[in-house]
Amino acid sequence: MQSPAIWLCIGCQRCTSACSQLVKGHLIIEQLKQLAVSEGFATEKFPLAWKEYQQSLYSQLLDEINLLFGY
Repeated sequence: MQSPAIWLCIGCQRCTSACSQLVKGHLIIEQLKQLAVSEGFATEKFPLAWKEYQQSLYSQLLDEINLLFGY
């Protein structure tokens, strides 16, 4: 719950689309984010602040992210 990895999910649903076991990965990540806030691992204000930061961060990293996923 302390890992920043859950906040890196952009909700694109690629994990869900790729899963042969029909796991809805994007929904699991969303639930983990909610749990992180409710359990005190992240402040209640963090998700909103993170959304604001995502716009600039992901635009800077878009090419690198696409390379990682083979696009």
